[in-house]
Amino acid sequence: MPANTKRCRLRAARRALTTAQQRVAAENVAERLAQQAFFQSATRVATYWQSDGEVDPKPLQKRFSDVKQWFLPRLAADNSTAMMFAEMCDGTPLVTNRFGIPEPAIASSGSEYAASMELILLPLVGFDRCGNRLGMGGGYYDRMLADVPTVESGGPLLVGLAHACQECRQMSPQNWDIKLNMIITDGELICARPK
Repeated sequence: MPANTKRCRLRAARRALTTAQQRVAAENVAERLAQQAFFQSATRVATYWQSDGEVDPKPLQKRFSDVKQWFLPRLAADNSTAMMFAEMCDGTPLVTNRFGIPEPAIASSGSEYAASMELILLPLVGFDRCGNRLGMGGGYYDRMLADVPTVESGGPLLVGLAHACQECRQMSPQNWDIKLNMIITDGELICARPK
């Protein structure tokens, strides 16, 4: 199945979840993450602003707002495809980017490179158990993470958050696609098994 067809089908599946199903999924993912040693030890955590039916990480952020530094993606102001992270604290002013997603205002927070994070929680459209991730198609995360060391070399742990309905049996990644170390769904934690 072509990636765009798969992307449309998976986006429709996650958007079809009811508000109650979305809320339960977000709470289940937050609870599962909170129990993990890698999450408990991380102090600099990059996350995302939920849109388009993605699993909402805000319950986790609220629960740990006082003990972790939280960062959100911010697009480059020049309409390029560059993306970095900016710290998100209580009271940080947000602006809406060109995709309609809130991000920290440039004047209120500095930019941080992905390599400075300990843990990066990524949104996704689809995934498989080998750690392949299908995103929205713009390649923003893949470009941002291209030069970041792997977790084995001291880089951040890459964890995708997803609904179980977003799992694909097998994906055909491009050579520029960045693999996830694990995926956490509303039903389980999946350690990626590279082939």
